[in-house]
Amino acid sequence: MKTVIRVFTIIGMVCLPIAFLIFDLVWGFAGLRVCQDAIANDANSFGGASAQDAFTIVLVVAIVFTVVICLPGEIVGALSLKKIGVATSKSQLIALGVLEILFTSLVAGICMLAIPSSQLEQK
Repeated sequence: MKTVIRVFTIIGMVCLPIAFLIFDLVWGFAGLRVCQDAIANDANSFGGASAQDAFTIVLVVAIVFTVVICLPGEIVGALSLKKIGVATSKSQLIALGVLEILFTSLVAGICMLAIPSSQLEQK
């Protein structure tokens, strides 16, 4: 069960940032296309800002949002990987199991909450 938790935690830690990176790239290319169309049509005003300014602001907000979402998942994943190897009782994993469900991996979090105490005593 420890191996399953480790594998799914690592998968969650790798896939979440990649998914948000792809989201940012798609968002960036779509915004770039809007800017090019706006410049081509001389539509230079989006509420007082140019199309390029609006695109820059939206892209920066998307990148900050990505960091805010991915960073807790990476921290919780790293703590979970460290704690699963040294935990001796199930009560030591409850909080991390819930955080794992919320931020990193649903499967790893459920396994962390359901791991038998007999497997935790083994090293």
